Formats: sequence, structure tokens, C-alpha cells
Amino acid sequence: MIKTDILLVTSVHPPFDTRVYHKIFCSLKNNNLKVKILLPNRLDLASKNTDFISFKGSNSFLHRVCNFVKILRICLKIKPAIIIFFDPDLLPIMILLKVITKTKVIYDNHEDYPSYLMVKKSIPIWIRRLVKVSYKFFFKISESVFDFIFYADPFTSGFDPAKQKQAIIYNYPIVSKYPQKEKKYDLIFPGSVDLDVCQRLMKIAEEFDKKYSHKIKFLIIGRDVSSENKHLIQSITLKLQNVELIFMEDMPFKSVQEYIAESKIGLLPLPNIEKFRKNIPTKLFEYMLHSIPMLASDLPPISCFLEKTDGNFVITENDYQNSYIEKISEILDHYPEYRKKCNLNFQILEQQWNWDRTEKQKLVKIINKMLM
Repeated sequence: MIKTDILLVTSVHPPFDTRVYHKIFCSLKNNNLKVKILLPNRLDLASKNTDFISFKGSNSFLHRVCNFVKILRICLKIKPAIIIFFDPDLLPIMILLKVITKTKVIYDNHEDYPSYLMVKKSIPIWIRRLVKVSYKFFFKISESVFDFIFYADPFTSGFDPAKQKQAIIYNYPIVSKYPQKEKKYDLIFPGSVDLDVCQRLMKIAEEFDKKYSHKIKFLIIGRDVSSENKHLIQSITLKLQNVELIFMEDMPFKSVQEYIAESKIGLLPLPNIEKFRKNIPTKLFEYMLHSIPMLASDLPPISCFLEKTDGNFVITENDYQNSYIEKISEILDHYPEYRKKCNLNFQILEQQWNWDRTEKQKLVKIINKMLM
């Protein structure tokens, strides 16, 4: 039988997810704690890498309930002292496990699930509403039965600083210095282009192309891009004269960092909707890792960080595309000056918004106390 003190459980995250593996798992393991990760459909990986435990599960959404039963059985067999789980669909079985065992359970609530769910247009609205109500019901129970709830930021629904069994474990980056690289791209946006983000990026490209004669390269690295958005990008690309759109897809984290290092300005033009008012986008930290100027939407989870930096700008929703292109032109015309300002921002990131400096110690302290 596998022995472990701490079991990390996920139903949908990839094995080397940045938060689950590189931050939480590695932080615990490097502090001499016995920790494993349980996830479905990674039998080959689990046979080679003893950090992982896996089983053959179903990939079908309707049959994933079978995965939940298998996860519950494995947890009951291993009997870890602490379980940390990361997915809201696991709430019911983790509540059950907590009721019938002495295992301590932690929910890593690192995204505002209700607001995320309500913008998933691929799911019928009545199903979204039903799932949202169900989630709130189980989450309310979890607040009273779980031993701890982690939040990635203070904006997520449910966070209450007055409650002792809650803590913010910020999704700060693991800070390391990247080498300076020749700038091949003027603008970059890496990440999901759904939820109207693609349309906003295209409007910025079109407006810049109309009003400025600058020849610029605009790199978009999309994640899980729909066929509709691919078609939109292709059609806009053919119309542009001065803006060269370069589109890439589904790239690993390290490769994305290489492209950010080769870019002059990072864009974060998120729409002003509830989802983006509830979570801190990690891209703003990635841009700071490479000391490049940033233009981002004026949303609370963004502006609360950028107001403490220099050389970056928050853009209000009113006439956003013109505001973006004006600032892009200004930064490109005075780039050495803005780059110098942003080099100082890296020091802020290194000293304050740094996983190893603050969040790692916070996490390990909570876990060690629970193991006593």
C-alpha cells in the first residue's frame, strides 16, 4: 500500500500544472513532507514517476462520476493525513470523505468558479444556472466541514478574512531571472482568447493599422482557440497593412516565456465582466518577470498591482481600443525609457510578489501545523 502524509487530488488538471505541481507539490516535497498527486488517466506517467498515482478513468463528461467514485476509493485506501484538492466537481465526494474519515481536507479554491461557469457559452444557460446553484450549496457545506480553504486572491467569492480556516495563497510566480533577448515582436498576448478577448485584440490591431503608419509585429499565442476565433484572426490578418499578426497555439509555459522575452509590450485587454473582476491574471506577473511594459484593463485584481509599478498602464473600458493604441505608440516611440522603468518593477516582483519568498512559507506553515 502506498504511504503518504499528503495527497493532492485533481480531476482535470494536467500533471505538471504550475500551481498544483511546481508550486504546491514541490514546495511541500522540498520541505521533506511525504506527498503524492492523484489524477486520472496518467498510468504511464505514474509507472515511471513515483510522485504520481493514477487510474484508468473516463474522459467523457457524463461518465466522470465513475472517476469520482474511483478517486474516493483510492483516498480511503491510502488514508493520508491531509488531502488538498483543486476542482469544484470534487466537492461532494470530499465532503463525504470528510464526514466518514478523520482525514483533514483542504480545498484550493483558486478560481471564482461561479463567474467562470456563467461565461461558458458552450453549456446551455439552464445547465449553467443549475450547476451554479449546486456549487454554492456544496461550497456552503464545505465551509463548515473542511479543515481549511485556500484562495488564490482576495477577490474570489466566499473569501472572508475573519474566518480562521481560510487563507490566501497567492498565485505569485516562482521568480527567476531570464536572460535579455533581442526584441522580435512589438506586442504579445499569450493565453485564452475566448470571452470576447479575441474580438478586443482584433479591434486593437485594426485601430492601430488605421491610425498609425508604424510597421509592427503582434504575436498572439492562443490557448484552446475555437474555430470561430481562428477564422476571425485569419480574416483580420488579411486586411491589415501595417500590423503583422502572428498567431500560434497551445504552447508549454517555458516556450511562452521565451516569446515574452522577445517582445516589447505585453497586452492584457480583458473585458469588464464578473469573471475578470474576481481573479488576478497571472500574465501580469509573467510580463513583469521579463521587465516589459504592460497595458491592461482597469479591473480591481489588475490595478491593485499595477498602481504600485512604473511604466505600466491600466486602460479604462470607455473607448478602450483608442486608449490602447495611443499608449502603444507612446511606448514604442520612447521604448528605452519605458524599459528602464520596468526593470525596476522586477525588483518589486522579486521582493514582494514572489512564491518562494512569501507563499511557500505560508503554505508549509499551515500544513505542518495540521500534521501536528
